[in-house]
Amino acid sequence: MLPSLDVLNSFILKGIYMSDNHSEDEHCPNTKAIRTSPSILKNPHQQMRPTVRVPVCLRFILSDGTKMDAAARHYIMLGRKDNDNNQQIDLDFTQLGGQEHGVSRCHAIVQITSTTVFIKDFNSRNGTFLNGYELHPMRQYVINDGDEIVLGRIQTHVKFIY
Repeated sequence: MLPSLDVLNSFILKGIYMSDNHSEDEHCPNTKAIRTSPSILKNPHQQMRPTVRVPVCLRFILSDGTKMDAAARHYIMLGRKDNDNNQQIDLDFTQLGGQEHGVSRCHAIVQITSTTVFIKDFNSRNGTFLNGYELHPMRQYVINDGDEIVLGRIQTHVKFIY
């Protein structure tokens, strides 16, 4: 049985968070503090909407205020580097205690298309969580500005920079 149009529209309107803020600099500086709005708890297993605008940069803000920027490319690998790993890691959590906090070498991958930003758990040992929900490995989930992403036990919020 399909949900009514009113239910779908209500879900879509509640699920989209669109920031009117623009980046201070097109190159994602780490110099200014970013205020993030609390994200609405959204079940990623029931997603029905695409991202409206595609960012030029993704800023991951950790619970201690540390900011990590990644220029928006088609794929962004999240994980940690080590001597035995030749995989390209775009956002390296090693210096933040990634190994001790359960971040896998190739933990998750962010994919950016012309209309949507996705995250996919890359068969990590300790899981990836989106807004409190554990993601199924190797399955894409839409991420939006302000979403909470947990890699192992490292909590971040993603900020889209336009």
